[in-house]
Amino acid sequence: MWFYKNGMKTYICVDNYFPVMSEKYKGGGRPIFAKSQGNELWPAVAEKCYAKYHKGYVIIEGGNTGPTMRELTGAPTYMYNFKKGEQIPGLWEKLLEGEKLQYGMSAGTDGKDEGELDDNGVVPGHAYTLIAAKMV
Repeated sequence: MWFYKNGMKTYICVDNYFPVMSEKYKGGGRPIFAKSQGNELWPAVAEKCYAKYHKGYVIIEGGNTGPTMRELTGAPTYMYNFKKGEQIPGLWEKLLEGEKLQYGMSAGTDGKDEGELDDNGVVPGHAYTLIAAKMV
């Protein structure tokens, strides 16, 4: 798998061993980290490559989507950090422009992911893919 470190394309190769939960625990034999809904293996392979690239799984837990997108694509990224209720002038227009130019876009929420939804129906401390930005 290819990543971009400081703008330089870098190839990462991994073996076919993945960390799994011990058989003595509930869910034994299942992957500890990336999981898929079916029989897909690519999420675990991609995550293992990314962990190797960063020298460990612990280092890639959480974080910002901007640097990750840059490392995966080699493309420049832009990040906007703001507090609840804060308005960023021109942000909606930037999202619409990103949609028009077919940019990969994502968003993240503040807080700690404990698997529970907040009052807005999203998981705190989680990253989300922006599928589209449309004016309706």
